[in-house]
Amino acid sequence: MWRWLKMAVCAGAMAATPSFASDVQDFEWLVGSWSRSGGRIVETWQLLGDSVLQGASHVVNAETGERRQDEWILLTRLGEDTFYITKPKQNPEPVAFRLVETGDDGAVFENLEHDFPQRILYRSGESGAMTVSIEGPGDNGEVQRIDFHYERLGE
Repeated sequence: MWRWLKMAVCAGAMAATPSFASDVQDFEWLVGSWSRSGGRIVETWQLLGDSVLQGASHVVNAETGERRQDEWILLTRLGEDTFYITKPKQNPEPVAFRLVETGDDGAVFENLEHDFPQRILYRSGESGAMTVSIEGPGDNGEVQRIDFHYERLGE
């Protein structure tokens, strides 16, 4: 895990992005399991020590209930910056997004050197809801945004 973490951050992916740090504990609201698409997609977060949140996204087979790993995610502070580092199954290498904005209801992570997405937004909502949005350049040159709505699963 740490090998690809180092590769993602050292890849020079955020050279021009302004620095913005936050404690990983600010994101403890993510801890637990979240589902979307009628329970077909599950995103699970756990706190590892005091400096890393580990996330995983699974696709759930509706017939068997079997989960297939789809993506690994780390949320960690490295030096003066906080990073969201993701390794989707379709990418050969992880991609790091630097925290550029945070507030009471969520955070924005950015990597303008990545093709798509270039921004990942996590927003907590009312009644145990969460929206994850990805943004980046679309085919027409305008910003494309895709929203994913999650509900917290009972623990």
